[in-house]
Amino acid sequence: MTDMQSLILHDEGLRIWPYVDTTGHRTWGVGHNLDASPPATDVWALLNQAAMLQFQHDLDAVLAVASTESWWALLNDVRQAAIADMLFNLGTGSIATFSVFFGYIAAQRWQAAADDLRATKVYRELPVRYTRLANMIETGQWAA
Repeated sequence: MTDMQSLILHDEGLRIWPYVDTTGHRTWGVGHNLDASPPATDVWALLNQAAMLQFQHDLDAVLAVASTESWWALLNDVRQAAIADMLFNLGTGSIATFSVFFGYIAAQRWQAAADDLRATKVYRELPVRYTRLANMIETGQWAA
């Protein structure tokens, strides 16, 4: 790093997350004004890679928790995907708060599990997503 870069970095600081600067502009990195110009193309590519890497870490954490459940290995890939989607959205702690639903899953009572899911608050809040997930759990088939 040059002395010039060190000086500017010291004065501007490095912020990984976007913020609003003292003049009201959305800013990121080392004083990059996002309102004046978007990140460069190669930066977008790196940001996309970083986001996908974080996604994989988050999904791995979900799957690590799900795989500890006795019923997990008994699910086909469609039902595993639907459950993973739910746990990704709701957090892995939802296994405890959706005890009736996961009881039906453990018993392989697919219709009852889907009906229970359809009666939840999250189903009402995200109807498109959870209609698809309930149907996947009920049928064991990928949504069209």
